[in-house]
Amino acid sequence: GIPAEPLFRSIRNPNMEQQFFLQYLSRLSKEQAAAALEECFDIGFDERDSAYFGVYFVCRGGLCDRLTIKSNADPDGDLAVNNPNIRSITDFSFIEGTNADKEAKYRFVKERMAALGGAFILSQDNVYCG
Repeated sequence: GIPAEPLFRSIRNPNMEQQFFLQYLSRLSKEQAAAALEECFDIGFDERDSAYFGVYFVCRGGLCDRLTIKSNADPDGDLAVNNPNIRSITDFSFIEGTNADKEAKYRFVKERMAALGGAFILSQDNVYCG
């Protein structure tokens, strides 16, 4: 017969693990973006180098699970975002811990980033359940 309960639960089920991701675009260079975020969140960045991304910055600290700032242009000059006025891309990931803790950090970051005004433009705001 037909099962009384659906086989798949709604993605809004609060018991499912959630992951939160934010991406911001900026006219600031990656160095300027890192300085602005260091001041805003009282965090620090480590510089890394990648053949694919070139030089980029990774946050150290407990603000989120991963925070990276990279140039819009890769080492070959190709743009990740097809807009030459965008100089840097900032990605926040909230993937570890309880859903409530991740959501609280995610909301805190969104509020603080909005308070920075037009320097950072929200381009992706995603919540994944699984």
